[in-house]
Amino acid sequence: MTIKDHPHPGLILSRFLARRYITIGDLCTQMDIQSSHIESVLHGRRRMGALFAHRLCQVIGGKPQIWMRLQKRYDKTRHNPLP
Repeated sequence: MTIKDHPHPGLILSRFLARRYITIGDLCTQMDIQSSHIESVLHGRRRMGALFAHRLCQVIGGKPQIWMRLQKRYDKTRHNPLP
């Protein structure tokens, strides 16, 4: 795998949610985050920040460091990281 192969963590999350039939609305409620923020992450228009990763893991399990590592790898493939 080359560095160009690292997808945005939102894409990975989107696929994860689809496989588990978790809607954006359900995730918004459980994470207490606006749907526009979640949608921006899912569509790769916004970085997955530490707070987002922490709240996400409170809902779906796992460790926030995994999501942060995915974001860091994705950022290395971009010259202008997302806001």
